[in-house]
Amino acid sequence: YDSILEELCDNKSKYILISIMMARLTNNWKYYSMCCDSREKEYFDKEVINLLPGQVVVDGGGYTGDTYEHFCRIYESSHVKNWYLYEPDVLNMQKARINLKSEKNVVFRQAGLGEKNQYMNFVSTGTVGSKCGGEDTESIEVVSADTDITEKITLLKLDVEGMELEALKGAKRHIVEDSPILVICLYHKREDIPELINYVKLLNPKYRLYIRHYSTAHWDTVLYATL
Repeated sequence: YDSILEELCDNKSKYILISIMMARLTNNWKYYSMCCDSREKEYFDKEVINLLPGQVVVDGGGYTGDTYEHFCRIYESSHVKNWYLYEPDVLNMQKARINLKSEKNVVFRQAGLGEKNQYMNFVSTGTVGSKCGGEDTESIEVVSADTDITEKITLLKLDVEGMELEALKGAKRHIVEDSPILVICLYHKREDIPELINYVKLLNPKYRLYIRHYSTAHWDTVLYATL
């Protein structure tokens, strides 16, 4: 992980990465507690990103609309030009449509984000644990951001239960041409930290990378990439 440490742009990110590695090596969760921030900062941490009005946001893993609601507690909804909410779980999407029914700038897409347009097996639970694969599955639509969104995007958030790399590959054109801020979960797979960081730097070596952690357990580790 030495090469990953070198890619990180502040000492706090490096401290967090070392703490996560220590937690994994020792199976001692105290290291997560030592590096965690408030969950009120998650995804839109002003310590590392500051968003201007006119945002075009791709919300991968939109769940029940909670990320949009969280955004509006930090910024005004007027900051958003368009918010593309992707959520493949039927029950979650129903809740999102109810919760955000008055928000005219939200585009609801009952689909997952991936590398290409296809149908995939999906375990639908109506919770944060819904994900692709497994037994007793249903078929859901998966789309790439590059084919589904034509306008320039300014922020791409991915919390897609282990499909983050595939979703990044499906947004390659937007990332290269638009240079959006990236907000990517790093904890669903053990290999996420090196794989996702290396892929982001491959697409755009100019990105400045930061890691923040928002829980006292192994989840809620987030990568921020910004210019």
